[in-house]
Amino acid sequence: MRRRNVFVSIALLATGMAVGVVLRGATTVVAEPGALGPPDFVSVVERSLPGVVHVHNYLARVRDVPEPGEHSAGDDNVGSGFVWSADGYIITNRHVTEGAKQILVEIDGRGWFPAVERGNDPMADVALLKIDAGGLVPLPIGNPRLARRGQWVLAGGSPYRLPRSFSVGIISGLERSDVVNPNGYEDYIQTDAAINIGSSGGPLMDANGRVIGLNTAILSRSGGNQGIAFAVPIDVVIEAATQLRARGTVIRPTLGVVVRAASPLESLGLPGGGGLYVTRFATDSPARKAGLVEGDIILSVDGLPTPSRGPLLRTIWGKKAGTVVALEFLRAKQRLIANAQLIER
Repeated sequence: MRRRNVFVSIALLATGMAVGVVLRGATTVVAEPGALGPPDFVSVVERSLPGVVHVHNYLARVRDVPEPGEHSAGDDNVGSGFVWSADGYIITNRHVTEGAKQILVEIDGRGWFPAVERGNDPMADVALLKIDAGGLVPLPIGNPRLARRGQWVLAGGSPYRLPRSFSVGIISGLERSDVVNPNGYEDYIQTDAAINIGSSGGPLMDANGRVIGLNTAILSRSGGNQGIAFAVPIDVVIEAATQLRARGTVIRPTLGVVVRAASPLESLGLPGGGGLYVTRFATDSPARKAGLVEGDIILSVDGLPTPSRGPLLRTIWGKKAGTVVALEFLRAKQRLIANAQLIER
């Protein structure tokens, strides 16, 4: 896949925007999203407003060169986030808070609060913030593994410095890999809901307002929304945030192996139409100790197919260090199985 000058990270700030006008009117009673006809999301948005936050990152130094997607250089960075707990924990993207000198979080109806970063996870692009506030309204958490292509979703955030903006779309794809961060975690939910610069760290919600993903990236030739956006599944986000709250860092089990997905041509000869080529091993690699060598093709872990890195990592991360997993792999057209004991890293 050619990606030259196509990817744009979406946490980066836009230039200052004009002050908006707030229109006040009578409250309208609406029905919950239904199965017939286009749903009305007014009630969902109103319930979500207290939990969708605006994140302002004052950078440690002034950028003299604009980041991709920016209109000009600057000394601040604007993104989004959502309330995870009533006692002040906020979840956002790591690239929203990166390089921060000071971070402020705005809560709807309560104003600005200084925030402290409790830790971040570069692998999944998650950061956990803490503000000194109580009585916040956390957004409910959904199950991204029940998500289906074509279902309605809402994206909340601060595109172009417009706090608590919402857009609606559908889930366009699932388990997207090798599109944004080839060396990191990729198992994205793809959506056509409008996501733009400043939307990073905001929630992707189902039609009932439950968070199923963390809006993280877009593919765009213009720097703006072109209908291809990606969210980290919320179960991965919450797993990282839970560790960050407990100890300030994220430790996960690993096979100690670097892999790449089979190309379409290579996949023609593979069982199930896909697999992961082993390219190299880390120090003390469990996979190497189990007998794998460079060039082997991993087909499954504990019987779960691994057509891309996302399913492989999700399967491994769902286990504990010390667990023995069965690796099915292909070597010289022969299907083999090896047992590897996971280690922490």
